[in-house]
Amino acid sequence: MLPTISALRSWPDTDRASTIIGDAATVLDGASRTMIRACDAGGKWYGATRSAVDARVRAEGDHGDEVRNVLQSVADTTEDAARDIGYARDHVLREVRYAQEAGFTVSDVGDVTHPLETSDPDAKAVADNFEAAIRSGLATIDVFDEKYGAALEELSADLHAMTNGQPHIRLPDGRTMDADDLAHRLRGMTPEARRRLIDALDSTALRHLIQADPTTVGNLDGIPFAVRIRANHLAIRTALSAEISAGRSNSARAQQLRTMLLPIPDPAAVTMRGGRAVAGRGADDQLVDRQYVAFSDTPNGRFVEMIGTLGPTTRGAAVYVPGTGTNLNSSEPNHRAAWSLAQQSGAPVFLYADGDLPQTLVPGTSDRNVVGAAAGLAQVLSGNPIGGHAALLGTIAETVQDVPDSALSDHSAREMAPRLVGFARELDVEIAHSAPGATTTVIGHSYGGSIVGTAEQLGLRADRVVYASSAGTGVLDGPWHNPQADVRRYSITAPGDPIQYIQGLAASPHGGDPDITPGVGRLDTGTYSALDPANHPAGSAIRGLDGHSGYWNDPGSTGFRNMVAVIRGDEAEPYVHREDDAPARERIEAPARTGLSAARRAGESVVEHLSRAAGRIVRDLVPWR
Repeated sequence: MLPTISALRSWPDTDRASTIIGDAATVLDGASRTMIRACDAGGKWYGATRSAVDARVRAEGDHGDEVRNVLQSVADTTEDAARDIGYARDHVLREVRYAQEAGFTVSDVGDVTHPLETSDPDAKAVADNFEAAIRSGLATIDVFDEKYGAALEELSADLHAMTNGQPHIRLPDGRTMDADDLAHRLRGMTPEARRRLIDALDSTALRHLIQADPTTVGNLDGIPFAVRIRANHLAIRTALSAEISAGRSNSARAQQLRTMLLPIPDPAAVTMRGGRAVAGRGADDQLVDRQYVAFSDTPNGRFVEMIGTLGPTTRGAAVYVPGTGTNLNSSEPNHRAAWSLAQQSGAPVFLYADGDLPQTLVPGTSDRNVVGAAAGLAQVLSGNPIGGHAALLGTIAETVQDVPDSALSDHSAREMAPRLVGFARELDVEIAHSAPGATTTVIGHSYGGSIVGTAEQLGLRADRVVYASSAGTGVLDGPWHNPQADVRRYSITAPGDPIQYIQGLAASPHGGDPDITPGVGRLDTGTYSALDPANHPAGSAIRGLDGHSGYWNDPGSTGFRNMVAVIRGDEAEPYVHREDDAPARERIEAPARTGLSAARRAGESVVEHLSRAAGRIVRDLVPWR
């Protein structure tokens, strides 16, 4: 039975309900953590009784976590219901108001009449249009009411069933298993076996598995993306509760987690006008939840965000690997760029940061600005001849080999590339299931290009690869092994981009220079659009320091449109020489990258090259600060 208009007007504010339930989950989380900390601080209490208490406390802590997770799911479902039903309700009441203001009469069930409709065909037609819109809105509200009502009833049943602990999960073969034990079992399975098991679980078993261990379910290859997204949405809410319980409700991490829980405009429902994204009428009901197919609340934060959807009409998908300085708290500019790629290409874009990217250029410096770091290093090197500075050489050698947080290290590339290979394999499975025939493009920006190149050396499968302002072609010895026989590779680097000082080093830990590597077609970065006229007038060349990321921040720029063209499989604009790259690409024979003495020789080569180039670096970079 459809709701009445008078009922819509009397409905209470449901946003408050979701807030209250979410707050209750946070209180429970804090109490559980306090209980466990108190037990851990038990001092010199040993023996069978202490062991029994420890076991019981941890069992109750696990039980509390599961109840908290269900409460978070209730809060989340209530919040979604408030949003969807609220937008539909506002639409209906708005149409009712428009009709009444135009002289029409609207009944409580949505019938629309006009005194003149028997004699005026136009009045009858307008009345029919208003009635159709109002009735359609009421029907939509009824569908949402049934959908969210059923979901809340299931969650209510889950809470009642968890009075003495979560019930066991029924497996496809009829056996039952504790949900935590099943999550542990999943961790030891192959991706193929995981997918078979998950596909065979019924909706209740799957819901209980997510409630038991959302972190495990949300981050394992082989689990369908839709299931991982559900699990990680819950994990994000749980991470926010932990921040609040720890007294950090206003921390940068807490603010970012809140942002991740807010809906965003559906890129498929937004058009571009003058290089800007413009939402049409009714944009409020074109919002969609953010989707994370990986999430870990580590110090830097690890995540993979899916922007857009895979479906039968999808022509392609893209994976975007960002560069130095990217972490969860600083990821919103990367998100905006990925959103624009998805909006313009019509393809889902996966923002890939499932690992710890380096957070600084030079180890030990607090200056994370590329210009300051590069110019400062150059000034140090220019005043330190190689001969008498063994300590400096040792520092550079460490930088090349052993400092994970530095962009001059290959550590992050070695650590993240294998997971990127696995993720691309999982994306292929998802595409085969949801979007057969769609192609895959992998884009690596800056340090992300080194990760992508290393993944290609390990067998990354992609139809197209873009090295965008890339640090190199991969940190391993040997060629690329992309199993796609006719993979198409591209590079995009603006003239004067400081990354060229790294690309120009044969001793670079990041491998070769993608702009001049055989088989890689260099695309044009071109010019800026009109999005930022104060700093980059429309038509001005993308170059220099700003050119390292400038085209990423300007969706109307030539470089950005070229990346979109690659994702779509369209022709992109080839490189146009406007000015010489800086520096001239000098080559120094690279020693082997094994052993401490080799590392020191590599450091000496870096010092030699940068010392020779120091004057140019300072001259070229400092004026751009």
